Amino acid sequence: MKLASNLDVDFDVIETRVLELITLDAQSKSPCRLISIPSEVINSSYVRRVAHLILDRLEEQGQTSIDELTTMFSLPTTFISNIMQEYQSTLFRVHKYGEKYFMDTFLNATKAKVRGYFTGVVRPVTLTSVALKLQVPESLMNGIVSSLISTGRLQGNLIAGRSIFVPQCYTHAEDTYINSLYSHNGYIEWNYLKRLNIADPDSYLKTKLPNAIHLPGLTINILLVDQLKSLLSGVIRDVSWIDLTHYIPSGLGSNETSAHINCLLKDSPVKLIDTYLVVDKFIENYEKFLDTYLKKKAQTAFYREHRAILSIPPQQQSVEVNAPKQGVMSSKGGFGFGEREIKTKSVEKKYNPSRRNAGNLPTNCDTEANFHSGFGDSHSLIKDLFARYVLMDEVRSISSSQLLSDVPAELIDQVVELLGSFLQ
Repeated sequence: MKLASNLDVDFDVIETRVLELITLDAQSKSPCRLISIPSEVINSSYVRRVAHLILDRLEEQGQTSIDELTTMFSLPTTFISNIMQEYQSTLFRVHKYGEKYFMDTFLNATKAKVRGYFTGVVRPVTLTSVALKLQVPESLMNGIVSSLISTGRLQGNLIAGRSIFVPQCYTHAEDTYINSLYSHNGYIEWNYLKRLNIADPDSYLKTKLPNAIHLPGLTINILLVDQLKSLLSGVIRDVSWIDLTHYIPSGLGSNETSAHINCLLKDSPVKLIDTYLVVDKFIENYEKFLDTYLKKKAQTAFYREHRAILSIPPQQQSVEVNAPKQGVMSSKGGFGFGEREIKTKSVEKKYNPSRRNAGNLPTNCDTEANFHSGFGDSHSLIKDLFARYVLMDEVRSISSSQLLSDVPAELIDQVVELLGSFLQ
């Protein structure tokens, strides 16, 4: 534009002539050839001068950026990038990180500073905070730390995606602490590891403890399983019970406990009742005691109900036959065990149908129908008698006195609750 104005020649003519001169310089391989850039024409000697000025700036500051050079020389970004590539390794030696260029001397000094800082670190730090403190570009910081770790000049690990450096001394101390905790407790909760800034406890523990049992949210020592198997054998041998509260991890939920323990109990004569392992034989012995108790209660119920029926006047027995009393006796197991036999005392009608007053007393057929319908639902009647004569508090109290003194009341309650449906 300036040439066209200064020479008072049309711009199109100037542009055409410049393109011709550039073509001639390229053909003659002139050492000072013309170069066209948008709206400007320069020669190669100017380009060399710009390259030397860039070298001076690099030697003075140790670093520069494309934006700084573009502003300084008023040249396009692409053109400056071409100059840097053309004179790389011939006029200067630079390393590019992002949009920045660094000299070898500056880079070596920065590496030494970064290595010195991270060597003294004893706990995880973010690269961003260190970059701000050392006044080093973050992109350069990432590259330097990765290079130092890969060459073995820096002992530690760089957590990908989080830009966190974890020194080796911290990792070693952490591994030692976790192994000690695992060995002492027999388990590790994953939430605890997350509080130690271990982002993926599942992968971490599966790598560090490949022989452990890994459940959702919890890793259990295989020795704990062996201990449970030993306890199981002892319980079966002694025909007894044991409380697992002190043997299973407190962080293990009831569902996980049941799932894990039931796998061990497969095909064994032991039941898991809440937190107790109880041998089937122990429960059977308890059932025998309850069988004797219930037979006594059945006899009591039979005699009381029998006397109650006999005490009712005959005519009232006929009228109230829809609400009969019934005696229950069990030849095996009282109310709830083995086979049941229900004996009822039939009621003889004490009146002559020919003498009955119509509308006042029911007919013989009606009475028999009502009688049989009243005794039809024997199951409901047994449940009613059971509730009246067998008190669960009494069962627990007598059980406590009959069983060994070391059987906890909680276990008795659990066994009674387990057998409750069978009792009825």
